[in-house]
Amino acid sequence: MGWSDLPMELLSLILSRLLLMRDRHAFKAVCKSWTLIAPVKSAPLSLPPSDDSPYYDSPCLIISQGSNHSWKLFHSVYNDFYYLDFPELIEAEIRFSKYGWLLMSRGNMLFFFNPFTKVKMELPPAISPFVFVSFSLPPTSKDCLVFGIHSTSSTHSTDLDKSGNICIYDPDKPEHPPIQYDNCHLTKFGEELQQCYMAEVEGEIWGVFVMMDKSICIEKLNLGKRFCFDRLDYEYAMKWVTLKSLGKKCFYVGPNGSFAETCTVKGMTNAIYFNKLHGCSGVLYSRSSGKYHSVDGEYTGEASNKLTETSFNSTWIKPPRSTWI
Repeated sequence: MGWSDLPMELLSLILSRLLLMRDRHAFKAVCKSWTLIAPVKSAPLSLPPSDDSPYYDSPCLIISQGSNHSWKLFHSVYNDFYYLDFPELIEAEIRFSKYGWLLMSRGNMLFFFNPFTKVKMELPPAISPFVFVSFSLPPTSKDCLVFGIHSTSSTHSTDLDKSGNICIYDPDKPEHPPIQYDNCHLTKFGEELQQCYMAEVEGEIWGVFVMMDKSICIEKLNLGKRFCFDRLDYEYAMKWVTLKSLGKKCFYVGPNGSFAETCTVKGMTNAIYFNKLHGCSGVLYSRSSGKYHSVDGEYTGEASNKLTETSFNSTWIKPPRSTWI
């Protein structure tokens, strides 16, 4: 029995498990009979996913549409959009995202919002707007701590900076000021560093550093970037240790929050997802290939200049189970 002799039922089952467009293209390339069973353009999968789907709680990118209440949700695995209407978010900005919740601001007012249940939780008004603000636990927890920074200075670092400096604040000792650890990065990137992101991963602090690649030929107008994935080794010494691989994890990063998740979809592990799109397709940066790949298989390259970055009022968010609207 050859490849072309496989039962149609078996081929249909195989095809139903291929979510990535590039895998479907490879499926059609096997032989003519496999091409006939695969549609030219697959119908979009249902969104939100069914309760029994293993991708039900896969991370999504929530994006403001620019109007007062129109938003869209991009599902990272299904590579499709789910359009939402949130009158509760008129003139509000995303400040941080974690545990399936958004921390929003409207002037000096802060509030939590769950886009999957539309539950809104108001916070006391701030004396003045925060430069940065985040939270430690789901707002439904009595131990949830909202941490805000009103201002920054050149003498006290309050986040991860271009020298790799970092500040640590112990909420159990609020009378103690944040402790700054200077020059804890093994390699000084200097002016090459363009962006940096940080997240807690299984009790460790991981950072993603986006660099301007000086080795790129200017003739190609290639504004490509290279990435250094570092883990902060704070148990023995305050220094960064380079990670050679993310393993089965995926890193979801953006200006309003970053996190890592174990990914079960083949071809999507050991990768980073930025708040970028290629047309209507999501984009991942593969640590294995060192290139960007659109989820629909239409783009592969080392440069990001052909990609569109979503608005600042967007963030990655992981939907908890049984919370879709």
